[in-house]
Amino acid sequence: MASVNFQYFASINVTDSSTVPSLSTIVNIYITVTPVNQYAPVCHPPYQFPVKMMSQIDTAVGTVNATDRDWKFNNVQFKIIGGNPNPPLFDIGRRTGIIHLLNNLEYEQLRTFNLEIQIVDLNQDIEPDPKNQKTGSCTIIVYVQDTSPVCNPWYYIKTICSTYSPESEVITLYCTSTNASVSYEIIGGNTNEQFSMRGSTIFTQNAFTYYTAGVVDPTSFELLVRVTVDTAPELSATATVLVQVAYCTTTTTTTTTATTTRTTRIVTVMEYYWAPEPWFVAVMTVTGALLIAVLTLLIWKCFKRSSLCRQPPVKESKPILQIKSSDLKGLSDMQGDSPPKPDDLLMKKLSMPSLNQQSTKFDGKAEDPVTGQQYLYSSSTGERRWM
Repeated sequence: MASVNFQYFASINVTDSSTVPSLSTIVNIYITVTPVNQYAPVCHPPYQFPVKMMSQIDTAVGTVNATDRDWKFNNVQFKIIGGNPNPPLFDIGRRTGIIHLLNNLEYEQLRTFNLEIQIVDLNQDIEPDPKNQKTGSCTIIVYVQDTSPVCNPWYYIKTICSTYSPESEVITLYCTSTNASVSYEIIGGNTNEQFSMRGSTIFTQNAFTYYTAGVVDPTSFELLVRVTVDTAPELSATATVLVQVAYCTTTTTTTTTATTTRTTRIVTVMEYYWAPEPWFVAVMTVTGALLIAVLTLLIWKCFKRSSLCRQPPVKESKPILQIKSSDLKGLSDMQGDSPPKPDDLLMKKLSMPSLNQQSTKFDGKAEDPVTGQQYLYSSSTGERRWM
């Protein structure tokens, strides 16, 4: 078989028989075979591989079958380029094509994985890779088998009457598993073997006893039912059935026709109460505290504002210019017996400057806060002169 630049050798003997003696010669021929990559690799069945959900890590799921007609034959490598979850759940051998499991499938929600496998040929052309490399691809489907059973619902509550006869139907469970059937078995809570399981339905096995001395059945049965996948017994789940037995009375009425009438009565007492959530109590407490703080702040602001409105009484300022009694007497002599008015006395005193005012030096000017009249004053003697 040829390899890269492999040479075939041939020797050809050429003879001319028309001459005597005959002449001959040997011709050597060398044939060099050069590889050329002409065909892309191709996938072959199977394209689907099952894997059990409880498989261990590094379990071999299946082998991808691929071929290449170029020499060297089937010299290919494999790679997963799509359909692998993140983080990766599967891996493929680069040269073997074997798909391995990298993680547990127990917590995966998906049950089918479509893996896109890329196939590349190697060293099949005189040109070095990857100049003339050819690629192919195929989709491999990996599906999970024997999933754990699922019940809808997981918890059942059933109230029956104490007068139930044996072999009476109590309740039916609804559980399923992907690609497999399931079986049911009571594994706990069946006091006095009171119940039996037939398929997915629970039946009463014995009559309830509440009056026989030494035998007293409970009024509440919490039955544990194990649901198992038939094809994988290691996969199972447990459903709970709470059966409450209510006391029922049976009365017999005798009539003229001698018939017996049985009346079944179930009494249910329900109590209603309001139980707020913890978050609601916390929110109401914080809201009340904030409301009290806001009201306190508003009251304090009102008292503070009302106290600012009450201003202390302003004392009346006395005029700087004082009127003496002697002035009042002199003014009365001038005006006769009528009493002088304060304004007349003031104007009289202002219009009569003293003799010392002419010799006094005034070095300041001010305004009377009561009358608003301006005056001159001496800072050394304190005397004033009205303007």
